[in-house]
Amino acid sequence: MSLRNLMNYLGIVLLWCCHSVDLPATEPVNLNSLPSDLTVPAVTHEQPQAGKRAWQTNPGFEQTEIAHALYLPADWKPGKRYPVIMEYPGNGGFKNALGDRSQGRVQDCKLGYGLSGGTGMIWVSLPFVDPQSGKHALNWWGDPDATADYCKQTVNR
Repeated sequence: MSLRNLMNYLGIVLLWCCHSVDLPATEPVNLNSLPSDLTVPAVTHEQPQAGKRAWQTNPGFEQTEIAHALYLPADWKPGKRYPVIMEYPGNGGFKNALGDRSQGRVQDCKLGYGLSGGTGMIWVSLPFVDPQSGKHALNWWGDPDATADYCKQTVNR
């Protein structure tokens, strides 16, 4: 028997064996049931420092409730350049059957920390700006122009 015929024969036997095995389907794992490997730092009113997340208010917004959260990575060194992750929260009032939820608040952002593991990247959680109320819009984008302006101002800081 040639090598080619042997390979064809083994391939047919393998296919037959795999086809004969009846494997039951399993339910997918709900990721919320797994233990977290990271803990997102709470936002504080302290000065920004390595490994901490601090509230920041842009100039011109001091008389409003509009602010963003700045996280400096645990390995942060003054003067060193870092990539920056800018994150917006999801829409408020979201909840699904798997236990996922979003209140739409800056302090509830987690993705940037999860992507970085808390090191090597600066992470900024931004608000959707509602200039009429002077608050963070929890649903949709607030005022798109005001939100974009706030983002640009934050990046320039």
